[in-house]
Amino acid sequence: FEVFVGIFFLTFLILLCVKFKYTEVLYDFSLKSPNKNLSIPMISNIINKTACTQALSQQLFRSFSSASIGLSMPTLNTRTSQNKPKEIVVFFGAPGVGKGTFARLMAKDYDYIKISPGDEIRKILKGKAESNLHESIIRKVQAAVAEGRLVDDGLVTKILNARLRDPSNRDAKGFILDGFPRTKNQLDWITKEFPESMFVNMFLKEEVLIEGLLGRRTCIDCGHTYNVKSYNKDGYQIDAMVPEFEGVCDHCGGDVVLREDDNLPAIMNRIKVYEKETMPLLKKCVTKPSFMEFEAKRGIYDYDQFISIFEKELKKNRPRKHYFMSSAALGENLILSL
Repeated sequence: FEVFVGIFFLTFLILLCVKFKYTEVLYDFSLKSPNKNLSIPMISNIINKTACTQALSQQLFRSFSSASIGLSMPTLNTRTSQNKPKEIVVFFGAPGVGKGTFARLMAKDYDYIKISPGDEIRKILKGKAESNLHESIIRKVQAAVAEGRLVDDGLVTKILNARLRDPSNRDAKGFILDGFPRTKNQLDWITKEFPESMFVNMFLKEEVLIEGLLGRRTCIDCGHTYNVKSYNKDGYQIDAMVPEFEGVCDHCGGDVVLREDDNLPAIMNRIKVYEKETMPLLKKCVTKPSFMEFEAKRGIYDYDQFISIFEKELKKNRPRKHYFMSSAALGENLILSL
């Protein structure tokens, strides 16, 4: 009977590996059965000598959960909670620098989830709060906005925490934080909870920021931004980006308008507030190992260059060993990737 049980678990492991081709498996991956411990070389040897169909592996996978054999699936950035994201990328940048646009493109390319405190608060006000957000927090946010007060530091942190740990995010490859942190307490929370976060600072000359914000147009439904102005001097070549049909969002069909706070006095005030409140936080992040700066002199057309630098910095500051399942021939080998 013990031999039969051992063979069953061994067969199931092989089929499970096929099912999870392209899945990263931690270096300390192990399968503990009542009979013996299987090492990485043993697993590799078994897979090299075994062939099985994808259909069979899918059928068997649906019949059993990985929990039943104690298989610990990987997390890239944290080791203590399955609900924590694999990567946290924190975007800094003055208003109008383009961090929201770059964050949106990056989220799409990397299968990350972009999170902004402003977006989360708007969702709460529309009755679309995250399912795991406590009702008392929702009521406090609604009360603060109704009274014209800013949502306080602690509430914003709780909202972000709930969003990051929502069960629906379990399969997310990572998160991008846009507009958070904005206070020392928020930065301390990020550093404590996610110590391997990548910090990105985008910057432009103040004149470029002001011109860009004066020309910015925003969809009132989905928040997508456009710009009716271009800037071509002093080494900058930033083209206008307008919707195909004037005043109509290309993404959702909503109205594209000039925001009330995109006027010169409000813009100057927001830049001053950023310099006063956020720049001190940025100085703390400069000394962190995972930090990069980028000046998008061509606007969105510098995105590819940005990604190239980002990946180099990420690789340089993420010295890990992972096992990857090869997809060349239904999981023929386990490849060690540095």
